[in-house]
Amino acid sequence: MATHNACCACHNCLAKLLVCQLRRATGSEIMMEPSEPLEESFCKLDILIVKDRVAYVCDVAVSLESWLQETWLLKRDRYGAGGVVSNIQNLLAPLGYTVEMVMQIWMVISSRGLLCARSAADLRRLRVSNISLGYLVTTTMARSLNLYERRKLIEAM
Repeated sequence: MATHNACCACHNCLAKLLVCQLRRATGSEIMMEPSEPLEESFCKLDILIVKDRVAYVCDVAVSLESWLQETWLLKRDRYGAGGVVSNIQNLLAPLGYTVEMVMQIWMVISSRGLLCARSAADLRRLRVSNISLGYLVTTTMARSLNLYERRKLIEAM
C-alpha cells in the first residue's frame, strides 16, 4: 500500500509539473483531473487544455522503458474513442467552450527518464521547451529513485 501511494504521488507530481509547463507554454485555460461521465463509469483525465476551439486531452504515464510505445498506444485507445471525444465536448459546452476538435497528448516516460518520442513531439507542438522537458525528465528520475529506495526499505523489513 505504501508503494502504491508513493507511485500515485509521483504521478500526481509529474501531472502538476506538466500543468505548470503547459500553462507557461500555451497561456491557455487548463483543467486538472476533470471527470468525464461514460456509459458505465467515469473517465478521469489528468489534464484538459482548451485553446483556439481545440481541446487537448493530456494524460501522464510512467512506464517501463520496454513498454513506452505500448503505453502510448493504450492511452490513445482509451481516450481516443468516439464516445470519449463527444463526452469531452459535452463536458466543456456548459462551461462556455465551443470545441471543434479534440487532440490527444500523452506524456509517457520511463522511470529512468526516457521520454517517449511521440510524447516529446506532441509536447513540443504545444510549445513546451526542451528545458521544461528536461526538468520533467529529471523530476521523474528523482521521484523514481525515491520510490525505489522506499521499496527497498519495505522489502528489508
